[in-house]
Amino acid sequence: NQIKHVSIEIGSRANIDLLSGGYTAVFLNVILIAIFFTATSYLLENKINI
Repeated sequence: NQIKHVSIEIGSRANIDLLSGGYTAVFLNVILIAIFFTATSYLLENKINI
Protein backbone atom coordinates (compact mmCIF):
# COMPACT_ATOMS: atom_id res chain seq x y z
CA ASN A 1 0.00 0.00 0.00
CA GLN A 2 2.85 2.36 0.86
CA ILE A 3 4.66 1.61 -2.43
CA LYS A 4 1.44 2.19 -4.39
CA HIS A 5 0.96 5.58 -2.72
CA VAL A 6 4.54 6.62 -3.54
CA SER A 7 4.20 5.59 -7.20
CA ILE A 8 0.93 7.56 -7.49
CA GLU A 9 2.66 10.60 -5.97
CA ILE A 10 5.58 10.33 -8.43
CA GLY A 11 3.12 9.85 -11.31
CA SER A 12 1.11 12.95 -10.43
CA ARG A 13 4.31 14.99 -10.11
CA ALA A 14 5.45 13.78 -13.55
CA ASN A 15 2.06 14.78 -14.99
CA ILE A 16 2.34 18.25 -13.45
CA ASP A 17 5.85 18.63 -14.90
CA LEU A 18 4.58 17.58 -18.34
CA LEU A 19 1.67 20.02 -18.13
CA SER A 20 3.82 22.95 -17.05
CA GLY A 21 6.37 22.03 -19.72
CA GLY A 22 3.62 21.95 -22.33
CA TYR A 23 2.29 25.34 -21.25
CA THR A 24 5.83 26.77 -21.36
CA ALA A 25 6.31 25.44 -24.91
CA VAL A 26 2.98 26.91 -26.04
CA PHE A 27 3.83 30.23 -24.37
CA LEU A 28 7.23 30.34 -26.12
CA ASN A 29 5.59 29.50 -29.46
CA VAL A 30 3.08 32.34 -29.00
CA ILE A 31 5.93 34.76 -28.22
CA LEU A 32 7.89 33.58 -31.29
CA ILE A 33 4.82 33.98 -33.52
CA ALA A 34 4.17 37.47 -32.11
CA ILE A 35 7.80 38.48 -32.75
CA PHE A 36 7.62 37.01 -36.26
CA PHE A 37 4.43 38.92 -37.13
CA THR A 38 5.81 42.14 -35.66
CA ALA A 39 9.03 41.78 -37.66
CA THR A 40 7.24 40.98 -40.95
CA SER A 41 4.72 43.82 -40.56
CA TYR A 42 7.59 46.20 -39.71
CA LEU A 43 9.51 45.12 -42.83
CA LEU A 44 6.38 45.43 -44.98
CA GLU A 45 5.73 48.95 -43.67
CA ASN A 46 9.32 49.96 -44.46
CA LYS A 47 9.01 48.56 -48.00
CA ILE A 48 5.76 50.46 -48.54
CA ASN A 49 7.33 53.68 -47.24
CA ILE A 50 10.27 53.24 -49.63
